[in-house]
Amino acid sequence: GDINGSRGDVFVFKLSSDGSTLIFATYLGGGRDEEGKAIHVVSQTNRVYVAGFTNSADFPVTSNAFQKIKTGSTVEGFVSCLDIVQGNLLYSTFIGGIGKDQINDIKVDNLNNVWIGGETQSTDYPTTTNALLTNYQGGPYDGFISVLDPNLSQLKYSSYFGGSN
Repeated sequence: GDINGSRGDVFVFKLSSDGSTLIFATYLGGGRDEEGKAIHVVSQTNRVYVAGFTNSADFPVTSNAFQKIKTGSTVEGFVSCLDIVQGNLLYSTFIGGIGKDQINDIKVDNLNNVWIGGETQSTDYPTTTNALLTNYQGGPYDGFISVLDPNLSQLKYSSYFGGSN
C-alpha cells in the first residue's frame, strides 16, 4: 500500500546489537516517491546520515537546510540526519538543480563533514568557487562530489566530476 501518499518512502531502523530487539523504525518521505541510496552511522555523535533522491516537493527539510526547496521537476537529491537513539529527524536538506540529481554514496569524515557523491543532469547543480569543475561537462550525466557541514546547512565544497561524452 501507499506510505505517506506515495509508492515508496525511505525506511530507517535500528536493531539491538544482537539483532533481537527493534530500537526504532521511521519513514522518511513526502507525497511522492523516495529512494534511499546510502547510509552512514557516526556513533561518536549519535547520528545517522541517509541520502538518496526524492520526487516530493514536500520532502521534510529542516529550517536550517542548505536548500529548502526542490528546484527541479524531476528527482532531486536529499541528505537527512537522524539521531541514532530515538530516530528523530535532526537535519535535512535537498541538494540539486533543475535536472535529475541522485546521491549514490555518503561518508562522514573525522571533522563530521558530510561527503556525498552521485550523478546529475542539472546544469545548475550547486558548486563552490574552489571547485575543480564549476560547469556541467556534457553527456547524459555528470558526476558530483559535495561536502556539507554536519548540520546540513552549509555547502563547504562542491564540484562536477566527469567529462563530455
